[in-house]
Amino acid sequence: MYRLIPFLFVILVSCQSSQTKPDEKSSTKNSLQSTKVALKYCETLAPPQKEVDTLFFSELQNFNPASYYLQVKDTSDFLRKIECIYSAQEYGDTLSIYPKNWDYGKILSFEQHKIYGSDQKFFMLFFEFFGGSSSSYPPQILCILNKSGKILLYQDHCDSLKYFSVFKNKNPFLLTAYVTGFGNGRHHLYMYHKGKIRDSLTDDIDIPNTIDMHEDDHIYNPYFMNIDITDLNKDGYNDLRFSSTLKMICTPKIPDRKIHFDFTFRPSEQTFRPIKDYPTEYYHPDCK
Repeated sequence: MYRLIPFLFVILVSCQSSQTKPDEKSSTKNSLQSTKVALKYCETLAPPQKEVDTLFFSELQNFNPASYYLQVKDTSDFLRKIECIYSAQEYGDTLSIYPKNWDYGKILSFEQHKIYGSDQKFFMLFFEFFGGSSSSYPPQILCILNKSGKILLYQDHCDSLKYFSVFKNKNPFLLTAYVTGFGNGRHHLYMYHKGKIRDSLTDDIDIPNTIDMHEDDHIYNPYFMNIDITDLNKDGYNDLRFSSTLKMICTPKIPDRKIHFDFTFRPSEQTFRPIKDYPTEYYHPDCK
């Protein structure tokens, strides 16, 4: 939704042009000009459906089979293309004018890797940009693409990622951490299922925060909960236990205590589900 804000701003300015103050004309002109430049740039790109090697992976300088890492000749141009293509595929337009400072962007990793649910290799692009506000912290984005260049996942606020093996002799899940500028967040456990990249933890449901460093009512120690793999319900499938120490800041009535959130695997759904509503039993009535 935020990607449409600059476009709405342009409409608003045009509708209120008769009321624009003299000292606002310069700012309005610059905004309109930057919008036109961004739109013109996106429109020059090849359609997102085109093959990846002729679309933007032609920018690749080399591919190292030993490390599976890909290198890009022009990082800023490459990241702009990724953003434009995502906007076109996700929103059906080319309004990719969210003010990221791509000239100072950095690709943290760009590799091919298999994940749980498929034996095909996906392109895993993990990058960061600079110059954003605190609301965009951490300024890191995970982008997963297939071999045809279609963007299957675009996650911002991505603090970290790693390949996380849960089931023996199966491809690993992709474990990421989503963290807000305040320090609250959750883990995501991505897999491939029925033609899509989906989250086996939070798909269509709300889960308790598994990351908390925001000193409002409470924090975790460690901030990122530990994850243990074990068959909790003895059904032959591994499950997940998130654990940490809960430190209540809002009241001195409760000492620090160990807590855990158990997620059991449901084979028919290919999901991990929390076994109960944890926050209601851990939080104190003195805390709003």
